[in-house]
Amino acid sequence: LKQQTLHYIKLMEKIFDKFNVVVYSFTDENSYDQHDGVFINSRKENIMFEVKVRNVSSTQYKTTVIEKSKYDYLMSQTDKVPYLFIFFSDGTYFPHRLESKNNYKQTIMGAPKTTAGDQTRIAKQFIEIPINPNQLYKQ
Repeated sequence: LKQQTLHYIKLMEKIFDKFNVVVYSFTDENSYDQHDGVFINSRKENIMFEVKVRNVSSTQYKTTVIEKSKYDYLMSQTDKVPYLFIFFSDGTYFPHRLESKNNYKQTIMGAPKTTAGDQTRIAKQFIEIPINPNQLYKQ
């Protein structure tokens, strides 16, 4: 596994340990899955999660983004609760439960065509996720 991937797996495992999560799995790093893993929380909810790493501090912007196609996929998995875990460069992370009834703002930005592979920049739709400072935690 890549060093950065191992780093964030270890951080997620620390979070799981902190909240007594014992059943979890990560998707294969070499696959093109639209999520990073699943776990069962203390309320017995089946959580599907996506990990995002931002090379900015948690206070630099009031929002962070996820591609609309990724959001749509996570929301379509009706047997699972969709979560994002955003890790920031200042050593904080922001767990966020995605909700269909939340009217997230949509925006269009230039981004690489694919995460791994074609780096040609194209216009893509994104969902803006408000960063709640009260829900930022130290890694």
